[in-house]
Parts: sequence; C-alpha cells; structure tokens
Amino acid sequence: MTTFEKLRLSHATLAALAIGAYLTGEAGIIHAWLGYAVAVVLLVRVVWGIFGPRQVGISRFLPDLAGLTQVRVLDHPGVSRLLIAGIVASLLLVTTTGIVMDRFR
Repeated sequence: MTTFEKLRLSHATLAALAIGAYLTGEAGIIHAWLGYAVAVVLLVRVVWGIFGPRQVGISRFLPDLAGLTQVRVLDHPGVSRLLIAGIVASLLLVTTTGIVMDRFR
C-alpha cells in the first residue's frame, strides 16, 4: 500500500467515524466508542505527520497566511490549508470535550 493510499484510507476512516458519531448523537456507548475511535485516528494521523514521510508531514496542516494576499485568493492552496486546519481544530475540540464529559458520567 502506497503512502497516499494509506492517507486516503485514514481520511475515509476519519470521515466515516465522525459521521457515525454525529448520527448516533447521544446513543450512549455506540456514540462514545465512535468518539474514542475518532480520537485514535486523529492521534495516529498527527503522530504520522510528525514522524512520517515529508509528503504527509504536519506542515501540510498549517496554513500559509502570507500567500493569501495574492490576486487569486480563492484558488490559492492557503485557503484549503486554512479550512483543513479548522476541521482538525474542531474535531480535536469536539473529541476532547466529549472524552472529558464521558469521564464524569
């Protein structure tokens, strides 16, 4: 399996788990385990981004805000990186708060 196939598989897994967790809402243990699985996939992806090949490095998450001042702002990869950073931040926030709340049940 190539690096990009592994990357696609991790993204598909993350998307399926996040959608499943959203759809189960407050369905108890199913929702909790899906949330834990999302946290594991995010953790593995961040570790892989730090220690893995350059093509999947953590620098690909970080937006290049200086490049947003170019003429074609909406076509610039900086916008995509900014959106990806927002998705990662929101998933980390949601899973973290979910895990913290789950411990106090």
